[in-house]
Amino acid sequence: MKIVTLRVVKGKAPSFNSKGKMLNENQTVKLEHGTLSWKNYMNNLIRNGYCEVTVEAVNEVQYDDKKKEIRVDGLLKLKEVDAKAINAEVQEVMKPVVKAVSIEEELEDLKVQMLKLQKGDVKQVVEVEEEEVITESDKPEDSDEEPTEENNDVDELEFARESYLQVFGKKPHHAMRATGIQEKIEEELGN
Repeated sequence: MKIVTLRVVKGKAPSFNSKGKMLNENQTVKLEHGTLSWKNYMNNLIRNGYCEVTVEAVNEVQYDDKKKEIRVDGLLKLKEVDAKAINAEVQEVMKPVVKAVSIEEELEDLKVQMLKLQKGDVKQVVEVEEEEVITESDKPEDSDEEPTEENNDVDELEFARESYLQVFGKKPHHAMRATGIQEKIEEELGN
């Protein structure tokens, strides 16, 4: 059984101070090589936000004559072994996945997109929390929107605020409703 000691560094890239000391949060992790926990940890290295992973040591558990693990002070007695294969495995996991696209293909895609934009074929859709919002240019031209109650409330509130500004010379409190503003105006004009 091999026990692997990894040094994991969190962040986008390792950074060091002027004395060469690492500034990123980092720690050592000991895992048994080849187990399910090893495989899961390797699969989630990038997702866990690690920018660098190095193999610090690979130790093999020593056994006695009766095939029983040797323990010293409650800990397994370990013998250091070669770490090249395991280090290569870890570095392979940390390689970024890059999609190979030729420059010609990318230029062709950009030309097609530019032509669509020039023709006006592309609809501009704003996504807000995975909901599509239709912009003014996407609305059908023949649709006549009926004024809704909400629109009337907004218009009434704006009118009341303008009236308040003319009567008092200052804007009303931002939380005041149209009815409250009209009452204040009537009180002022009634005096």
